[in-house]
Amino acid sequence: MKKTLFTIVILLVVFLLMFVVEEVDVSDKSLNTGVAGAKVNNFITDPYGKTVFLNFSFANLLSVERIGYKTTLVKLPFRLLFRKTDVQLEEGDAQYIKEQINSWLGSVIDYKYTFQNITKDKNYTFTQIIDGDNIYTKTLYTTNEKTTSLEIFVLNGKVYTKEDGGSLREITENKEDFLDSNLILIPLSDVIYDFFSEVNEKVIFESPQKIVFIGKNANLTMELLTDGQPEKFTLEVLMPVEETSILTVDLKNTSVSINEN
Repeated sequence: MKKTLFTIVILLVVFLLMFVVEEVDVSDKSLNTGVAGAKVNNFITDPYGKTVFLNFSFANLLSVERIGYKTTLVKLPFRLLFRKTDVQLEEGDAQYIKEQINSWLGSVIDYKYTFQNITKDKNYTFTQIIDGDNIYTKTLYTTNEKTTSLEIFVLNGKVYTKEDGGSLREITENKEDFLDSNLILIPLSDVIYDFFSEVNEKVIFESPQKIVFIGKNANLTMELLTDGQPEKFTLEVLMPVEETSILTVDLKNTSVSINEN
């Protein structure tokens, strides 16, 4: 019995020596506010910029990264049981953030996005879902109080269409010809690259979750979720014609069904 207790004590001591509760507070150095969605050694900070996890006591480096900020390596002191670290991130410039967005896009496979373009006389909305080989698109066009729409579903090798909100119709003949003539596919990366091509001047952080890119004739606002993923891009073009384009990205609701709205 004594031997068993001794073994348990030894194991407990070894555990306490090997592991430490790591608490990390991540903030914006300029705004002095918490940064949500920062990745700290693969653990994500909460809406207040904090994360707590179990780490090796002899670990001597922390890696902290999030879109919008320069990746930071922090040297850790040796501590037993508990270690608290404050990390202040520096805001990146336009080129740095563009490279981060490019890297993020490389990891995106399945997605849903909605693109809306608004001008004085028309409203164009395009929705696209990519879910493996399954595809859904919806084109909605409104002008002079008239609205037309076309939906196309590619689901498990079958093709369906719906026009102006009417009944669902399966395309059984010449499917490839129908898709070649009607299916519009615009990769998410192409839309985002096009947005960023309009702005290359400076960056303003309204908050860690809302970053504004300034161009000569346009402004682009990028909004991020609390997990650090970009969710919404709003491009306001001032010249030669005033127009607003809004891109909303959804990486969770990406399944395609014939009941898609």
